[in-house]
Amino acid sequence: DSDEEQSSVQCVDISEFEDLFQVNLLVTNLGPCKPPPCISQNPKLAAVNRRFLKLYPTICVKTGPVSVKFSEDPEIILEPENLAEDLQLARQSDYKQRQADRERMERLISPILTPTHRKTIYQKIYGETL
Repeated sequence: DSDEEQSSVQCVDISEFEDLFQVNLLVTNLGPCKPPPCISQNPKLAAVNRRFLKLYPTICVKTGPVSVKFSEDPEIILEPENLAEDLQLARQSDYKQRQADRERMERLISPILTPTHRKTIYQKIYGETL
């Protein structure tokens, strides 16, 4: 009985279901995503935008109302030379050291947290069996 149900496949006309979907979600309304051209008065910013779009051509840029606007004339603030070394050290992550500390702590604590060890210690402290 189930073989008959699977073998009887019917083709369905998609126009019958158009009223179920929003018009802008229909497959026929979809098109390729094209990034907008770089419209910047600042030549440095325009060059950066062109390089970005060459590296990531498939990224779609939202063309709706703009909620953030960047300056067309960005100001570059250099670090003071006397603070450069301290600032560079502050930007370096100590993730590897923290990861090594965590692994070492897990190696030290994991035998203590086993049920066998906990049972042995309980018996030594209270002199009873569980």
